[in-house]
Amino acid sequence: MPSRKRIAVAVVLVALVALYAVDPSSAWWVPKCPFKLLTGWSCPACGIQRFVHALLRGHIAEALRYNYYL
Repeated sequence: MPSRKRIAVAVVLVALVALYAVDPSSAWWVPKCPFKLLTGWSCPACGIQRFVHALLRGHIAEALRYNYYL
């Protein structure tokens, strides 16, 4: 039986591959920030999915525009 650490690593790798393949700003089915949906305000974590997507594709300046604090 696989250990919890291996399962966690596998889940993170699958998430990174999915974020590399799918642009979260244009895909309607990607989860959105519930705080922003309810209030209209950006939380400190808003833009993380787009940040990681741009960073994985090598667009560092674009990633920093999405979430400078990350």
